[in-house]
Amino acid sequence: MRPTRAAYLGFLTWWKYGSTRPESVTPPGAPSPVHLDPNDRRALKKLVHASARNRLSVPIRFWRSMVASLQPDLALDIGANYGECFAGATYPQRTRILALEANPGLIPYLEKTRRAHPSAERMKVIHCLVGDQPAPPRPFFFDPEWTGMGSALEPADAQKRHQILVAVDSVDEILRREFGPVAGRTLLLKMDVEGYEGMVLRGFGTLEAFREVAGIMEFDTLWLGRAGTPAREVFERLASLGRVFDTIRHQPLLKPVRNWSDLAASHGDGDFHTDLVFVSRETALPSGWQVTAH
Repeated sequence: MRPTRAAYLGFLTWWKYGSTRPESVTPPGAPSPVHLDPNDRRALKKLVHASARNRLSVPIRFWRSMVASLQPDLALDIGANYGECFAGATYPQRTRILALEANPGLIPYLEKTRRAHPSAERMKVIHCLVGDQPAPPRPFFFDPEWTGMGSALEPADAQKRHQILVAVDSVDEILRREFGPVAGRTLLLKMDVEGYEGMVLRGFGTLEAFREVAGIMEFDTLWLGRAGTPAREVFERLASLGRVFDTIRHQPLLKPVRNWSDLAASHGDGDFHTDLVFVSRETALPSGWQVTAH
């Protein structure tokens, strides 16, 4: 980061929070603060500086607007990180909120964030690695100074990462224990687990039983393939739920995706990274989001 830019962001942060490295921030429009490790560079960039500039990421915007539009029975945040998605919304009384996170170092912050939220009694933070089925603990790799890259996939620089064994669970088992029957219910879903999204979906056989589903998912073709879940397979599972849209960075714009070939072609040759939105029906999209063909 350029020195002038760093100084500017530091001043904005100090002006808003009285510190250049606050231990909690309240994103624009959020009902309560998000607690974080002030030494985490990812938190500094994605939460602290973004909040100081009154900016919200596309996943946070979508999550918040879909809560208002869908009024879900269940809000499921898989790969919660510091909880900026699930903690950023105000929920109807009927909504249960589950936040799943594999990084053990984030759990104390998530619990602080949960306790501060107006819907704390209907929220639960669950520490596990979400996969295709319950299994014995397996390695999880993470960098405590950049928590957004934690993954069950062994990275090329694994020797530079922290490694810890984390118990593996599946969404189906978690919902059976924590939520009960899903048939006829409505679901808001966010997945951001660094390439393990396809494994999560393989362990989510009850997904189609929900009456209505809306979600947003990180979609990285290289990492999905490394996990043994071909990107096309993952896309077609999402497409079977209804409609799929590609997102446009920093903007509440959604581009319809008709099929896998169109999605791959729109990103050029080779692997690509994006966030995909999926909904059971296009009319469920919230106000303020524009569907564009470009």
